[in-house]
Amino acid sequence: MELLLAKEAFESSKSSAIITFFDSKQQTAVDLLTAFVVHRAAVSPRAFVHFLCFERKPRFWKTRLEDKLANRIHFYDFWYDAFGWNDPSRLLEAQTVINAVQTTLKNPACSASSCNEHVLVFDASTLLLLTIPANELCLLLVGISDKLSEELGRPVTSSVAVLHHSDIFDEYSEKALKVISTSSISVASATQTPRHEKEFLCTITSKSQQASVLRKAEKIIVNSEWIPRFEKADLSRPVVAEAPRVEPDPTANIPFNLRLTEEQRAARSAVPLPHTKGAGVIYYEPDEADDIDYEDPDE
Repeated sequence: MELLLAKEAFESSKSSAIITFFDSKQQTAVDLLTAFVVHRAAVSPRAFVHFLCFERKPRFWKTRLEDKLANRIHFYDFWYDAFGWNDPSRLLEAQTVINAVQTTLKNPACSASSCNEHVLVFDASTLLLLTIPANELCLLLVGISDKLSEELGRPVTSSVAVLHHSDIFDEYSEKALKVISTSSISVASATQTPRHEKEFLCTITSKSQQASVLRKAEKIIVNSEWIPRFEKADLSRPVVAEAPRVEPDPTANIPFNLRLTEEQRAARSAVPLPHTKGAGVIYYEPDEADDIDYEDPDE
């Protein structure tokens, strides 16, 4: 049976694994991230999920996930006052995230030896990248697994999943996240099937410990219960390409026009300037108050 990279990424319990979902406004991966959490909890019944809410309120995710994971999930509210305007202690920094997770680890349900795996899910990188640089975010994602082991006083298996909106930030942030990710899942298209399921056509990139890289196009189909199934992509059909990156136009929303028409450009060039005579030659007329030094400094 041919290896499906998406299935391996969803089910892998390798320690320090980082799975990054890349989407856009047109092709959102919110349902895909939900399916990842549900599937990981199903295949790893002793896993504890730390769900870090940066983009949506915890209520949104609780509606989707709380009933399915019972007491094996904890939601963190980083959405409220992330810039510390009301409470400076809530200013979102890398250490703020680490401190919150370490505090939760003191909960008996989370620190029990029966929880042999911890899964940290970042619902979006957007808010973090507005408060910390991309390299600091990468260091957080790479190092947070070790922080869990330090707090628990024993080695634990932990993995990280993060959603990144490729059309919001520059290519540097995306490339940095792809470098540290063991699996990258980029959404090319998201469509509704006749069975009212969501079908995601994705490009999957997987890295192995032998430094080899595999890349395939695969389909992930998610039903109404957020249960995914994985299939090979039929490349005989046209693949919907990812939307081209559109750089923001800083002049788009200003109340005046910075660009000139040909008529306006010709009218501007015909206006005589007060310091020129004739064909654009600058003339200087000495004044009696001028203090002119005729000495040559090179002599």
